[in-house]
Amino acid sequence: MINIKTNNILFWIKNNLFNDLKGSILTVIGLYIAILIFFGLFKFIFINADWEVVIVNFRLLILGRFPIGQEWRLIPSLILSCILIGMSISIWSKLNLIKIILLILILYIIFAVFLSGFASLIIGIAIISGCLAYVLSNSYVLFKIKLNLLKKITIYGWILLLPLTLILLNINGGVGTERWGGVFLNIMLAAIGISGGIIFGPLLALGRNSNFKSIKYPCIAYIEFIRAAPLIGWLFLARFVLPTLLPSLFELNKIDIVIRAMIVLVGFSSAYIAEIVRGGLQSLPKGQREAGMALGLNEFNITWFIIIPQAIRAVIPALVSQFIALWKDTTLVYALSLTELLGAANAAVAQPDFVGKQIEVFLFIAVIFWAFSYIMSRISSKMETRLGLGKW
Repeated sequence: MINIKTNNILFWIKNNLFNDLKGSILTVIGLYIAILIFFGLFKFIFINADWEVVIVNFRLLILGRFPIGQEWRLIPSLILSCILIGMSISIWSKLNLIKIILLILILYIIFAVFLSGFASLIIGIAIISGCLAYVLSNSYVLFKIKLNLLKKITIYGWILLLPLTLILLNINGGVGTERWGGVFLNIMLAAIGISGGIIFGPLLALGRNSNFKSIKYPCIAYIEFIRAAPLIGWLFLARFVLPTLLPSLFELNKIDIVIRAMIVLVGFSSAYIAEIVRGGLQSLPKGQREAGMALGLNEFNITWFIIIPQAIRAVIPALVSQFIALWKDTTLVYALSLTELLGAANAAVAQPDFVGKQIEVFLFIAVIFWAFSYIMSRISSKMETRLGLGKW
């Protein structure tokens, strides 16, 4: 068995990397450059870099100005997130030995370098919960649980995660949004922006395709108006202009800047998602609607059970690209004087003890942004594979 696998690997290398002289030269040059980059990063990360700036400011980078002693509000959501991640990986993907070893190495670095005390204990409990969820989900047959039921539980869990987090942040006095910060603020802004875009984007797309002009033209005007300006422009509008436009009823004109940024992100992502979904709608043949009419379905059922699912299925790559772009665009709220991850990083390197330590901090936040983007990209890839997209 080992010899067969080894022969297959050698055959693939020979036919794909060293199949001719030009290919062999390019492979050698590519390997040389990759080795230089790898050893350069390895030397910097494990030998030359001084990670004290990240260790000392770890809480600032993760939570910003979140009140000390109120972290308990985030613990249930953190543990539930890890459980849902474990279940999702078990259901829709699998970890091979190399991925498991790499994950253990990353977790060890986090525990050994950046965390200590109570924070390390909570993160450890959350990770162990996720691992148990992964193992138990793999053994769903032993517990006589149907796979479809397990999928529904996981999906509903992800849907309820954001409302649960918002409830925990507001009960018993709550922690105001003006105290949110660090990567936690980026995650909340992205989660709310993506959730709102998923809800309102398809509605705008349907409105733009509507035969009723009273619905169609306002949707067109909104989409084109929002897409005509960059996100940073709308964020500045939210800071300086939106309070004067909102009515004083229920003190709507006094809502804080984080809520205003969330409103802008939802409206911005909705306009772009609407155009993506509209592209999916236009790709469907008219026969789909005619088939639904032949089955006796009304317009609502045809739209929501035949047209929309197929349209979204066709544009999953574009949707995920928009989600990734929105996740990275949450750093723009730094221009509004919010202490999100980029703002927290700048605050850390502004401290007298850590002047000149920008590389370490910005490498750390780059890894965080890359990790979330990579996860979303892999989820998209797995969904495309399971739905059979791109296969001929």
